[in-house]
Amino acid sequence: RKTLYYLKATLNTAFAPDYDFSHTKPSEFVREPSVEWVSRKIDANYMAAMGDEYAHVAASLWRAIGDEIDPQECSIYSYVPDMESDPFNEEGVLWSFDFLLYNKKMKRIVFFACRAMSLSSPQADGE
Repeated sequence: RKTLYYLKATLNTAFAPDYDFSHTKPSEFVREPSVEWVSRKIDANYMAAMGDEYAHVAASLWRAIGDEIDPQECSIYSYVPDMESDPFNEEGVLWSFDFLLYNKKMKRIVFFACRAMSLSSPQADGE
């Protein structure tokens, strides 16, 4: 119950003031099987979108995350909302992910979110 509160509070902080996650259902948070599974998914998405540019920063990215939260000691959740609640549900989004790495011992959460926009999207040239 406390974990659900922390996950919602993290989303509220990240997307304030545009979204309110107070009524987010527990079923919209899915516990992921392992940090390895999540890192492979993130790496695959970034490699597909950025290619060699991601290959140059991947090790630094994961080292920085490891320095801050120790992912091996985390419970990892995906935020999987319905279409109306999804802050990334807009025209031109090709894919998105929202992972929350929660280290209970350290009392820290890392929110890792990303989206890929179509180059023909109206949002693509404004962001």
